[in-house]
Amino acid sequence: VETTKAPESFDLAEDTPVVAAPVPVAAPSAAVDEELQQRLQASEALAASQKAEMAELCKRTAELERQLEEARRLAASKEEELKAAQSLEVAQRERAEADLMEVERERIQAARDEAASAAAAPAAAGTPPAHTGDGDEEFNLPDFLWSCNSEVMAYVQKIVGENARLRQQVADLPAAGEEAAPPQAAPVPAASELAGASPETIAAFTGGVGENDGHQIAPLLALLRDHAEDLKICSQVCSALEILTFTFTENRQAIVQKGGAKAIIDMLERHQDAEAALLRSGVDALWNLTFEE
Repeated sequence: VETTKAPESFDLAEDTPVVAAPVPVAAPSAAVDEELQQRLQASEALAASQKAEMAELCKRTAELERQLEEARRLAASKEEELKAAQSLEVAQRERAEADLMEVERERIQAARDEAASAAAAPAAAGTPPAHTGDGDEEFNLPDFLWSCNSEVMAYVQKIVGENARLRQQVADLPAAGEEAAPPQAAPVPAASELAGASPETIAAFTGGVGENDGHQIAPLLALLRDHAEDLKICSQVCSALEILTFTFTENRQAIVQKGGAKAIIDMLERHQDAEAALLRSGVDALWNLTFEE
């Protein structure tokens, strides 16, 4: 018979594990709860405020975008209006320039027609028709003169009366028995002799021209063309041409045939804004050239 060995005794106190007793946790105090609650409320208030600000910003952004779009639309509209106005202005200016050019062409053509009529007149000696005293001479001015400025026109009307009185005085002179002899031929000085001459020399030359100096027509016209920009010299030359055209038809025809009428017209047009007193001699000479014998 087997015998069972009795278990050895053991110390319960040594082999049994010891479990530590739980440490009691203190419950949150009321102060902590209140602080947390305040923080939560502050966070919620801040979030609500930020949300309201965001909504306001979105609203303002939408309004600004609307205003910007309206400004763009107005700017585009103004730009279209400006383009239309500029196009209209350009069209009006082009029409005005075209009308002005047409008037200028008609005026020049009228002056040329007057000069051509004077050149085609019968070659009969004598003086231009005397003023009849009925005031009609003023209305027989060449057409182009009526388009000049008022200052030039006033001088033209003034010299019409003066020229008429002078012609009347010539017509009233007692006859000398024979009609004035035509200009005697004389050597025509070369235009180069006056080229580069001083204003004093030119003034002395033009001042010495008389009604019988028809041989000086060519040099005078050369001076008129060479000094087209110098109104003072042009005025002196036209004074000499006016003397030559006052009595003799041959001189008037020679001046027209040599292009003198056109040269005088060009001079008047070039200096049309100058003082009328300086243009008077040119108007006088051109007036004499328009008479038909």
